[in-house]
Amino acid sequence: MKKIVLVVVLGLFFSCTGSNSSDCEPSALPFTNLEAEYGCVNTKYLLYNIVQGDNFIIIRNQIDFENMTDDVACRPQIDFTTYDLIIGKKQLTSGNQSIQYEYMDNCTEKVLTVTFVQDETMVAPTIIYHALIPKLAPGEQVAVETIIE
Repeated sequence: MKKIVLVVVLGLFFSCTGSNSSDCEPSALPFTNLEAEYGCVNTKYLLYNIVQGDNFIIIRNQIDFENMTDDVACRPQIDFTTYDLIIGKKQLTSGNQSIQYEYMDNCTEKVLTVTFVQDETMVAPTIIYHALIPKLAPGEQVAVETIIE
């Protein structure tokens, strides 16, 4: 009996050391956008009706994209075999100077960080952000974190 317990304990020890998640290093992931890939212009004010509230969605196919964007100036044929489109909306309390993006695999999940760089103007726009990310596996999700600077 002692030998069986010892074998089980040693087996668990060696199986855990081989898959230690502390060996993982967070890494940047590639991404692009509708402006760079398809020539869309000033999308932070377009695609407004796709998302409700301060939220985001992941669009995974052309049919869904077209159904959600029937009245906008930018409706390219997106290569959804290569990309998924993350698109979201954020209500701001002052004018927006720019939007910065970072897409990372932090070892437990994929995270798109969207940073809104604000200015002093007294407008309170609702801004649309988006990123074309490499195609996700079925059911795979991405977390989106928004930061206002």
